[in-house]
Amino acid sequence: MKASATTGASRTATERTTAVEPVARFVTFAPAHLITPGPEVDAWFRRNLPRGVTPAEAVALPARDAERLRRDYSRTLVAIATARLPVSKALNLAHCIVRDGERARAWQAAGCPDPAAHARAADAAFLEKLEGVRNAARRLAQHFEEPGAPIGFALAAAGLRLQEEGARIVAPTDEAGEVDMPATLARFLRIYAETLETLHHAKRGPMLHLFVAAPFIFQNPIDGSPPWGDMVKRGLLWRATYHARRFTGGTGSRSMGAPMWKGGRALWNVAAALVHDVTGEECSADAAQDALAAFIRRNPGVGFHEWPQPDPNT
Repeated sequence: MKASATTGASRTATERTTAVEPVARFVTFAPAHLITPGPEVDAWFRRNLPRGVTPAEAVALPARDAERLRRDYSRTLVAIATARLPVSKALNLAHCIVRDGERARAWQAAGCPDPAAHARAADAAFLEKLEGVRNAARRLAQHFEEPGAPIGFALAAAGLRLQEEGARIVAPTDEAGEVDMPATLARFLRIYAETLETLHHAKRGPMLHLFVAAPFIFQNPIDGSPPWGDMVKRGLLWRATYHARRFTGGTGSRSMGAPMWKGGRALWNVAAALVHDVTGEECSADAAQDALAAFIRRNPGVGFHEWPQPDPNT
């Protein structure tokens, strides 16, 4: 009997902890007495807190972190609390949106670095000298094609050097078994000059840096520098709307870079509040909707990639 009673008590404690934990994530961020008061917010907590669980019992984060999150995301959390969502969806929405807000803050504090910018700059530098490289390849091909040019010994010596270094160039032989190395090299150089323009990845190809301008990934290669402007604001609007639609019944792909979810509720007041809490910019629900719609309209198929995180070694 004693063992059974102990087991029963342990089970009760486990069940109570399980019931409190999901509520803790939201209450830790926004207990009713620490965010902007109002009857709708108070009603949300009365309706959703498990019976007998107080905000003090539900706090899970270290007190210092909890206080900062309540302060930094007060408007966003009020907007979520007044959206009349089921408790589980409200909890998950708050968790995801605050997480994105923290990542956006870190990116903004680091100066909004674009990890793909260096690769795009290298491509641009190469493209500036591309025509010169192509012309040089053609001139060298003409050199190998000159009839009677005394280049045989030089080619033979170069071939021997390559073999000493563990490499060699294999050229086809004719019916007589003769190797025409100059013609092979000339043909290679002409093909190289042609493919530089059509196949070089600096202009097209499956290279991710051609399509990513943090934090977004575009359907078409980026031509030059992306228009940064309010990329932080766009990213926040995108992520808040993405999470809101997902947790209110939207449908779509969860893969990285997928377009915006369809259906569900956008909760524009939540998106606008997040912009304010992270950037300090006043943004109405209508302005949030118009800004994101215009961005998607200008960039069909655009998707969210990730918030680039600053290099801790720099």
